[in-house]
Amino acid sequence: MAKARSRPTWRFQDADVALYQDLSPLTLEARRALRPITTQLQERRITYKWGYPFALLARHQNEWVPLRWPEEAPRFLQRLGLPPTEITNWILSQPEQRSVPQTPRQQRRRREETPRRPVDRRQLEPGQLAQYKRSILRHLLNAAKALIPARWKQTQPPTKMEWLQRIEEIHTAEARYAEILGRRDKHLEMWTPWYLYTSQTRTGDGTPRGS
Repeated sequence: MAKARSRPTWRFQDADVALYQDLSPLTLEARRALRPITTQLQERRITYKWGYPFALLARHQNEWVPLRWPEEAPRFLQRLGLPPTEITNWILSQPEQRSVPQTPRQQRRRREETPRRPVDRRQLEPGQLAQYKRSILRHLLNAAKALIPARWKQTQPPTKMEWLQRIEEIHTAEARYAEILGRRDKHLEMWTPWYLYTSQTRTGDGTPRGS
C-alpha cells in the first residue's frame, strides 16, 4: 500500500489500475461520524492519522493523542484546544481483527494504536479481577480465542480436539516458565483442574482425547 500511495494509477495490460485500502463499512461509517473533528484538525493544520482497529490519532506536543471511543471525545478536544463538537452516528462495533504483525516495530505500533475500551471497575466485585487472573479460566478462553483466526474463512468452527491441544501447548509453556521462576506450587494449584481432566481423557500417546 505504501507504493500504491506514491502513484495514482498503475498500467496493467493496456488498462489503468488504481489500488485502494480495503476498509470495512464500520470503519468508513466511523470516519464519516468524526468528519466534524477531522475538518477542524485540517483547518488548524494539526497532523492526524487513523489507527487500527479504529482510532483517530492527532499529533500534539510531540505525541499522539488518541480518540477511540465516544466518551473520550471531550478530553480529546480539550487537549487539542478544539471547541466542543457533537458526534452522531458513531458505530461502536469494532472492525474484524487482523493478524498480529511479525516485526517488532509493527507490534509496538499495533500496541500503541489498538483501542482499549475503558473498564468501569465499579462493576467488578472486590478481588474478582485478581481471582480471574489466578484461575485457569483465562487460559481456556485465550486458547479458544486463538483458534478463531485459524479458521477465519472456513465454515466449520474449530474442533474440541484443536482447543484441547492448544490448551496443552499453553500448559507446557506455563509449566516451563513456572519452573524457571520457582513457582511450581502456584502452577500446580492453578492447573489442577486440567490435570484431573486429562488424567481421565488422555490417549495412548499422552495427548488429550477430543471426545
